[in-house]
Amino acid sequence: MIDVLSTKNLLLLTIDCLGADKFWNLPSGGLDCLHRLETLGVTFRRAFATTSSTTPSIASILTGEYPFVHGIQSTRGWSLSPRVIPLAEYLKTIGYKTYAYASGPLREETRLNRGFDEFVYVEPLHRIGMFRWGLQLSRMRRNTALLWKFLETHVAIGGPWFQWIHLLDLHDRWRKHRRRVTYASEYEHALEDLDKKLSKLFGYIDFDHTIVVVCGDHGHFVRALDHRRMPNIPYREAHGFHVYDVLTRVPLLMINRGVLPEGANVDHCVQTIDVLPTLLGMLHVPPDHPLPGIDLVSALPQSSRDATAAHGRQLYLQACGSILKSPENYLHGIRNEFWKYCEPMGSSPGRGPELYRLADDPEEQHNVYEDYREVAAEMREAMAKCLGRNGSGVCHEA
Repeated sequence: MIDVLSTKNLLLLTIDCLGADKFWNLPSGGLDCLHRLETLGVTFRRAFATTSSTTPSIASILTGEYPFVHGIQSTRGWSLSPRVIPLAEYLKTIGYKTYAYASGPLREETRLNRGFDEFVYVEPLHRIGMFRWGLQLSRMRRNTALLWKFLETHVAIGGPWFQWIHLLDLHDRWRKHRRRVTYASEYEHALEDLDKKLSKLFGYIDFDHTIVVVCGDHGHFVRALDHRRMPNIPYREAHGFHVYDVLTRVPLLMINRGVLPEGANVDHCVQTIDVLPTLLGMLHVPPDHPLPGIDLVSALPQSSRDATAAHGRQLYLQACGSILKSPENYLHGIRNEFWKYCEPMGSSPGRGPELYRLADDPEEQHNVYEDYREVAAEMREAMAKCLGRNGSGVCHEA
């Protein structure tokens, strides 16, 4: 590695509700900007969030820790533990200017603003329907103008800088016209419009001198697009209620010209807790303690480094969304290349252990717990080891 790496800027873009299935399989296509980014760096095609809810998932990205370590156990009402070190604090120690643009539940009381010189919070608009359309549209335009000003100001200041931008566009739905759109769902419309917005956003970025990471915070179930059986969910759209792949698998793209290959794909299972150790490795910043994630450079094709850390991993997952109403209803589980096991975290009535054989049942429709109790016991033991080591070390096959 050359010394100039330590002076590169860093842009971390997290997109609320951007699941991998929608990213790669949107019926209408049309994600020109996002797919163009894939040609500029490495695409991790089997990346998983730690949870299916925004606040704990973002905390895992920024700290490299699981929720039971970083302290944010649900969407609202929790704050970052003082015992963890977020990415912005690491970067400030080596002279970075740090800025954040956030929305949704990511308010200052979560303490996710730690380490940022400037933390801009934008009030969410939520879904913009037929009523009060003009008022909400004007607010959306105001928030977008604030984003452009945020980028222009901090890019002009000069680096090295770290900017974290969290976009809520797939939550804050809006219509260009009062009439209803003809898309399969409002989600699809919002995603295509977000892609156009990102074309302008990345126009501010010098890719030769900026490390770029793009990541979804969690997936999102959309009945109009998914066509899967979800009998216990009465909503047209939802997330945070389970650890299904549709809710936890996310796109993860990394661009670092001169260091990472361009147009490369990685098919191993990785997790968003790997983002922080990977960035620290690129910037030659040692973590102050062992982290549960890995430096993803080891997972790259034809890497000269030991690639064994990318194989045989057990990924801890948690469902702790506000949609579940109470911690008694939370779920947690563990996933590897072939199996997923999950169980209630509390005494939720009517729920028991679940085991899915992913090769035969990628949509997780058939609970085979009773047929493979030995596999379930091994998975449960692996999950207990992950929980027991309190975030220190990588979970491998039991």
